[in-house]
Amino acid sequence: MNILLINHYAGSIHHGMEYRPYYLAREWVRRGHRVHIAAATCSHLRQQAPGTDAGAGPWTEENIDGIRYLWLRTPAYRGNGAARVRNMLAFVARLWREAPRLARTVAPHAVIASSTYPLDIWPAHRIARLAGARLLHEVHDLWPLSPMELGGYSPRHPFIMLLQAAENHACRHADAIVSMLPKVREHLEARGMAPHKLHIIPNGADPDEWPAPAELPAGIMADRPMALGESVRKTRASTGMASGIGTGSARRVTATGPVLTLVTSSPKTAAAPGAAPAPVRARAAPAPASAAVAALIRSASPPATSATPSLAQLPPELSRLLGQLREQGKTVVAYTGSHGLANALDILLDAARLVHDQPLAFLLVGAGPEKERLQQKAQRRELAQVHFAAPVAKRHMPALLGNIDIAFLGWQRQPLYRFGIAPNKLLDYMMAGCPVLHAVDAGNDPVAEAGCGVSVAPEDPAALAHGLLRLLELGPEQRRLLGARGRRYALSHLTYPVLAQRFLNVLAQETPHG
Repeated sequence: MNILLINHYAGSIHHGMEYRPYYLAREWVRRGHRVHIAAATCSHLRQQAPGTDAGAGPWTEENIDGIRYLWLRTPAYRGNGAARVRNMLAFVARLWREAPRLARTVAPHAVIASSTYPLDIWPAHRIARLAGARLLHEVHDLWPLSPMELGGYSPRHPFIMLLQAAENHACRHADAIVSMLPKVREHLEARGMAPHKLHIIPNGADPDEWPAPAELPAGIMADRPMALGESVRKTRASTGMASGIGTGSARRVTATGPVLTLVTSSPKTAAAPGAAPAPVRARAAPAPASAAVAALIRSASPPATSATPSLAQLPPELSRLLGQLREQGKTVVAYTGSHGLANALDILLDAARLVHDQPLAFLLVGAGPEKERLQQKAQRRELAQVHFAAPVAKRHMPALLGNIDIAFLGWQRQPLYRFGIAPNKLLDYMMAGCPVLHAVDAGNDPVAEAGCGVSVAPEDPAALAHGLLRLLELGPEQRRLLGARGRRYALSHLTYPVLAQRFLNVLAQETPHG
């Protein structure tokens, strides 16, 4: 099959993000298909711009691992202003002009419009019609809903109206629609999509990039395992417990100053008004945080031990820091990725303050617009257990995540998440076998689906602190069991060999577009 994938921002392992087009295309090439990727020369996501030849015609062709990249020249831009819009329109206009030539030279059997924004559906439709090919629209984010809800744009803004017309066209004319977000059916059907067209194919990981830790014993992984956070909620519902840790009298959590405190429901043990509350402390003998997890662990034979990746694989400064934390007996909670407002790192620092007397260390690895402010906040609050590190190269991520104990992923409360989430960062955590602390309120919860950690409410430091303590209580072996479940789930459902085949199955189901 000849496949033409159109993605404005497509990258590769040589250029940087976006990686999804590259990994899918590489798998299709390995299966004997011929794949072209049409992408713009200028993208704010790539670390390395592609080389171009001004005299080569409308595009410059480059072969990367058997994938034929067609780099279409577009103007440079920075930020999200008018220059980026011009860049988008230039890419779409060039695709439209070159549609007859692309239909002849690529001769696609399938055309995939996948540029995040939906404007590429019009040239993709034209190419598919000229070539007699199948037309597929891929949804990354919902546009124009995302700029409307996140940026406050009016539905009557001219660019928003153009985006809406493109989304409506895709829903009505594509032979199939693939979405990374799992809860979009109602939204897309309201814009003209026939119910049978929708297929959910989430983000994925490349298994070759992740060394295999010890696997779970056979028979432990269920199709839809109960997440620790879900099992805790169900246990509380059946026993009448509130949001405390452990058993006994019902408890509620309050945050008072720099420590997390428990107030029991019994009048005899409740702290008197104005009295200094006692901090929550992990038990000396760790116990499972729920009956479900306890049963899981009892049913499993002890997992085989696996070698921790060498710290020598990491940059020297980061290697020394992790080594020191290990010598101090700290349980390391880590976040890796961009330091922006959407990543909810303020709440992580607030939770770190609440559990400052616990043997926990917090490591935030990455860069972003909020990093300097977060560092200043940690200094003002004297959070000596919070450490910041520079971003690490993608090749170092397995070694980094292999030397931490708990991985954090947080979200803000955002109505747009009602359509679901598909975070790349979580795939790294799962492939590394890390138990995950997930602060989320969305249409789906991948951590709960995989059963690989604790999920708590977002923007709630006390809830996040309780999640930390629940994971701390479990101890290293039981946390590793949760992490292994996440890895097994990812290998079964979320690797690019699996997702690429699902994509091909979608293409094979549909009739050629006329």
